[in-house]
Amino acid sequence: MNKILLCLFAVTLLASCESKRKKDPLLFHPELESVDGRIVMFYNVENLFDLNDDPKTNDDDFTPNGYKKWTNYNLKGKLRNLAEVIKKSDSEMPVAIGMAEVENKSVLKQLAREYDIKDANYQVIHENSLDERGIDVAFMYQERYFEYKSHDIIRFTFDLPNGKDDYTRDILHVEGSFKNDDEVHFFVNHWSSRREGKEKSEKKRMKGAGLLREKTDQILSENPQAKIIIMGDFNDEPFNKSVYKTLGATNKIDDGEPFYNLHYRHYLDKKGSIHYKGEWLAFDQMIVNKALLKPSKGFYVDKNSGHIFKEEFMLYRHPKGDYRPNKSYSGRKFHNGYSDHLPVYLTLSVD
Repeated sequence: MNKILLCLFAVTLLASCESKRKKDPLLFHPELESVDGRIVMFYNVENLFDLNDDPKTNDDDFTPNGYKKWTNYNLKGKLRNLAEVIKKSDSEMPVAIGMAEVENKSVLKQLAREYDIKDANYQVIHENSLDERGIDVAFMYQERYFEYKSHDIIRFTFDLPNGKDDYTRDILHVEGSFKNDDEVHFFVNHWSSRREGKEKSEKKRMKGAGLLREKTDQILSENPQAKIIIMGDFNDEPFNKSVYKTLGATNKIDDGEPFYNLHYRHYLDKKGSIHYKGEWLAFDQMIVNKALLKPSKGFYVDKNSGHIFKEEFMLYRHPKGDYRPNKSYSGRKFHNGYSDHLPVYLTLSVD
């Protein structure tokens, strides 16, 4: 009897330690796999809607009877194509993926179950924003590489002349840890578009940049060793004031600003992730705090480790002769394409 009680006590103690370990990301996690050579991706997936009409949002176009005639055939083709991109971006698939233009958690879970990527067993994080179309940012991660701790959102509004509020997508903040690392923070962004015009809409992107800077300043004041990865479709390029000045994401190592923009070099080379009126724009970017550029305990990133994933299968040849992202729709015509954006990514290294 005493032996049985002793065994039960040992099992209980082990379970207690296991539970505590999962709740405390600051402990060493030997079961996590190394992220050396693995990638983190951001992808604006262009209107990933389910088939249902959400009465709280303007999603009617993307329903079977809506303007786009968004059917199960269209949705399945879209999911299959996105999974193909994710699969071909990395031999073991990205350890984490930030996304923009996702309607809800349900459609994100459908994507995670697609044949090409289901073995990655992606876990999904999504919160509904107050965006009028109901498109949000989201985050997927592989549990074998990343241990999730918590997430929250940065929500902001804009005052309209009629006294009402105008809403945009939230910024999603996810905190967790990789193997041998104490703390890593991801921020997924989709800042306000330029639909109203670049100058008129700039104040909205400036506000998003300011709120993001406040949050990251707070994190770094509490833990100067924290590692931060910012990703998103900023609807501004790396040299624009919102990114370069307000957020403080530059292409210089020792200028006193907190962040380094891994995609600034692509802007200088006139390369980008979205094609608009005959030119490539670097709206989609990966940004890191500068402590991440120095080899240290855990992981780091090289200053040249930011890339655009651009393969022929994701493109189509325009009548003008150049190649552009093969998007899902032109007006009402369904092309069974991938997205109007190309994904961007960074490569992780371990010292």
